Amino acid sequence: MRQSHAAPLSKTVETQVPTLLSMNTKTRCLMTHILIPLLIGTSLGALMGYFGQCNSGTCPLTSTWWRGAIYGGVLGLLFAFGSRR
Repeated sequence: MRQSHAAPLSKTVETQVPTLLSMNTKTRCLMTHILIPLLIGTSLGALMGYFGQCNSGTCPLTSTWWRGAIYGGVLGLLFAFGSRR
């Protein structure tokens, strides 16, 4: 019978996937300055697309929720990159 010398899956996944707490301060700050505006823009765009006033489907922002989320995410990223010091 052959013995497997592979490491347990939980240990290999822990060492390969960095968490936000294990990153250095500069990387963590950069990640949060990008992720927070992206998440805010995506959620606001999805809400605008879901509760929008366009019922015909011709409005690019409010015809579907996912298209509004994409536009909102792009605007959130533009805001994040535009406001960096």
